Amino acid sequence: MGNVLIRWDPEYIISHYSDDKDERKMLLNAIIRHPDWLENDGGFIDENILLSRVKTRLDVKYHTLAANIIDTFDRWMFAFDSIDAALAELKKRGYGLYVLSNSCPRFRGKIEAQTFSEYLDGIVISSEEKMLKPDVKLFDLAVGRFGIDRKETVFIDDIKENVEGAIKAGLGGILYNGQTETPDALVRKITEYGGNI
Repeated sequence: MGNVLIRWDPEYIISHYSDDKDERKMLLNAIIRHPDWLENDGGFIDENILLSRVKTRLDVKYHTLAANIIDTFDRWMFAFDSIDAALAELKKRGYGLYVLSNSCPRFRGKIEAQTFSEYLDGIVISSEEKMLKPDVKLFDLAVGRFGIDRKETVFIDDIKENVEGAIKAGLGGILYNGQTETPDALVRKITEYGGNI
């Protein structure tokens, strides 16, 4: 989902919480870029534990700000322009469209609130399953849950390791980043490849 359907840009997100370059870097490293963030995305810890761990890395004067970032960061994540039209075109061509996202529990609601959600046939959120991409078991879970044929399915992600995980699970894989490529390019890559997404 991140950088395929919705922009995921930690620097942009943090820029809404501080004007100071060094402070932004410190907050990024202590919160979003720290391994604990992925632990939360994997459902291994909840946001309360995430915040408590973050506080151990920050001066007390940043504790309220850290809580605010964790609570509101997704306000600064937006669907890419024209992604609705791209998904509509793919549905028109007969593709099944699914989301498999490394994200915290609130993201199911974020995805379902997007206008593009009407084109989706299914959603798997990593934190709900206590697994993370590129774990082959997470791809296996999605394939089994939705009755997808691996040989007719291609997985799209902006992270090479996740694409490699999908390939290990017997799916096709496409590397794509919506921050540097257009939704039209996404449609072209998919139609050239074939299969579900």
